Amino acid sequence: LELRAILQLGLEDKHHALLKHLRNNRCLVIVDNFETVKDVAVPDFLLSLPEPSKVLITSRRQNLRQVRAISLRGLAQEEALELIRNEGRRLGLPSVVEAPDRILLRLYEATGGAPLALKWSIGQVKQRGQALDTVLDHLYQAHGDIFEAIFAQSWQLLSAPSRRVLLAMPVFANSASKAAIEAASDMHTWDLDEAIGQLVEMWLVEP
Repeated sequence: LELRAILQLGLEDKHHALLKHLRNNRCLVIVDNFETVKDVAVPDFLLSLPEPSKVLITSRRQNLRQVRAISLRGLAQEEALELIRNEGRRLGLPSVVEAPDRILLRLYEATGGAPLALKWSIGQVKQRGQALDTVLDHLYQAHGDIFEAIFAQSWQLLSAPSRRVLLAMPVFANSASKAAIEAASDMHTWDLDEAIGQLVEMWLVEP
């Protein structure tokens, strides 16, 4: 909010100053992955947010009262098939592009049509030894959170340099230059290029 003067205030005064600003200005407060928030004061603060400001919360659990909940759905079948084949073309995977609809619909059903899950899954097919059937079987055997299952499998497929680069990425709050990634991961030249390439192919980082 660029309210630098607030940084000089005590905690209670910060709270009052922030509420005053939200009351006098139309702001949208976004809280992502709300299920990870441990501070019990945060829900009370969000529920007491003054008009005209609003709050948008994303969460895998619906554990807040007095909110309007909107459930996000996956893509429609036709859209999902188009996305899968486009990813297959991008990664040079004729086995995906030319696969019959009945096979690709298994992938659609296993991921619930979630775009990121679909992209991660196709990224796994790109890796050595990963047939589409293998990825499908793994998804159908998955228990619990589908994203956790896909990410765990993706991690297993990563090379050591790719893992090292991925572990360094949370250092950056926003985007990062290749030089910055190189410095943070201590990976260089060919190893760095290969690591970034694999992470991009598997949709673990975005170019």
